[in-house]
Amino acid sequence: MTPDRRVAIMTALLWTLVGAGPALGVVALLRPLPAAVADGVTLPSPGTTGLAEMAVVAHLTTVPGTAPRAGHARLAPAHPALRPADDVLDGLSTAARVTAVAAVRSVDHAATVATTPAGPGRWGVTVAVLRDGLLEGWQVTVAETPTGPLVETLPAPVALPAAAAPSTPAVTRLRPPDAEDPMAAAVAAFLDALLGGSDALDRYLAPGSDVARPSVRADRVELLRIASGPVDATRTAVLAEVRLTRPDGAVHLLHHPLLLRRDAGRWEVQRLLPALPVQQPQSAVHDDEGKQP
Repeated sequence: MTPDRRVAIMTALLWTLVGAGPALGVVALLRPLPAAVADGVTLPSPGTTGLAEMAVVAHLTTVPGTAPRAGHARLAPAHPALRPADDVLDGLSTAARVTAVAAVRSVDHAATVATTPAGPGRWGVTVAVLRDGLLEGWQVTVAETPTGPLVETLPAPVALPAAAAPSTPAVTRLRPPDAEDPMAAAVAAFLDALLGGSDALDRYLAPGSDVARPSVRADRVELLRIASGPVDATRTAVLAEVRLTRPDGAVHLLHHPLLLRRDAGRWEVQRLLPALPVQQPQSAVHDDEGKQP
C-alpha cells in the first residue's frame, strides 16, 4: 500500500470516528431538535474541546526542551504540582536527545471524538490525531474557569472510542436520479430554491417545517446522485449529491441529508438532517472492491 493511499484511508477513518461521537442513527436524527439540553445534562463549551485539540497538537509538535510557545499559556497545567520538569530531555544521552528532537512531526488532523465529565467544571476530552498516516487517541483534562477553559494535565495516550454501527433504516447506495422519479424532482427543486435564494422555497416544504437558508448562494445547482431509505409509511430519508456553482465560478460537490414526507402523492421536505448513515449492499461493496487497481 502506498503512503498516499494509507493516509487517505486513515483520514477517512478519522472522520468516521468523528462522526461516531454524536448519535448518528437515523432514529436519533429524526427526533425534533430540542430547544434546550435536558435537565441535569451538561455539555462542554466549544472552547473547551477546541483548547483540548490545541493542547494535544502543541504537545505533539513542540520540540522537546524548548520554551512554551507564545500565546499558549492556557495549554500549561494549571496546578503547580502537576507541572512537568522544565526540560523533558534531562537524564537522556546525547544520542537520545538528538533522536527525540528529530522525531518531532507535524499533525495532519486533530478532532475531538469524546468528552467525559471529570468532576465539577472539568472534562476529560479525547482527541483523535492523524499523524504520518497513523491514527492515535490522546486525552487531556480541561477545567472551565470564570476566565475561560484551562488545560490541567498533559495529554496522555488513550484508546479511541469504537465506532458504532449505523442504525437502520439507512439510505442505500447513491445513484443517478431517474428522470421520472417525483421524489428526485422534489429534492432537486428544493435544493435549487434553498441554495439559489428563490422566494419559492416554501412550495417545497411540509407544513410546520422550519428550514434556515445557508449564507452560501449558488448560480447553479445540479442534482447528480440520490440515495433514499424508508423511515415509516409516509417519511423517507434522503441523501442528495449536488454540484453547486457559485457566482464567481467556484464549483463544490455537496451531500445534503434530508427528511421527506409524502402527502397526497406529493413529496415535501420536512427538515434538513444533521447527519445520515449510509449503508451499501454487500454486492455493491464487493463490486467496488473488485474495481480497485
